[in-house]
Amino acid sequence: MKDLFIMVRIAKTPEERRNELIDAATVLFLEKGYDETAVSDIVKKINVAQGTFYYHFKSKSEILEAVVDRFISEIEKAMTEISDNREKSSAARFNDAVNFLIKIAESSKEVLDDVHQENNALMHDRIAKITMARLVPVLARIVHQGVESGEFNVHHPIESTDVILSALFWQFHQPGLMEDKQRLARIKITLEHLLDRMLGTADHTFVLNLK
Repeated sequence: MKDLFIMVRIAKTPEERRNELIDAATVLFLEKGYDETAVSDIVKKINVAQGTFYYHFKSKSEILEAVVDRFISEIEKAMTEISDNREKSSAARFNDAVNFLIKIAESSKEVLDDVHQENNALMHDRIAKITMARLVPVLARIVHQGVESGEFNVHHPIESTDVILSALFWQFHQPGLMEDKQRLARIKITLEHLLDRMLGTADHTFVLNLK
């Protein structure tokens, strides 16, 4: 009876167990690198059988997709809330969205540094592709609305948004950027100028929180 009570007490729902596996995989991928992490490492970290892993995921590649999806989904949700706030102008919402991404990059610096390591090339590639695929449509919606309201002068909203996000993300790939304050100040001015020109707004419409 005692053993039965213990088993019931520690039993996890499938969703809880799946999230535990994703948590463990996230930590190990960042610590050891995706290539150096085995499925056996993941199950060992949370003390479950290997069969438990394959009940939830077909492969290590599939759990990588889940790790990346969780990270991007949280960002996408916040960006969508910014995009849907029609009480603000399109320019203000676009500015808020870009500054939110900058804040995420600054607060996640250590994680991003790990992702940019050579042994995490595959993880980095998945994050980059999924980020662009999920966030470009959200920001492009703001651009479409700005064109309709006359705030923006853009012929190709999706492609313009793609270029803007690509330029922004490239900056965060540069090691030591945040510590080089003079260069950061120049990049800030350049990105603000890029936004004004790409979206067809007056100079100094956009102000980025790069410090």
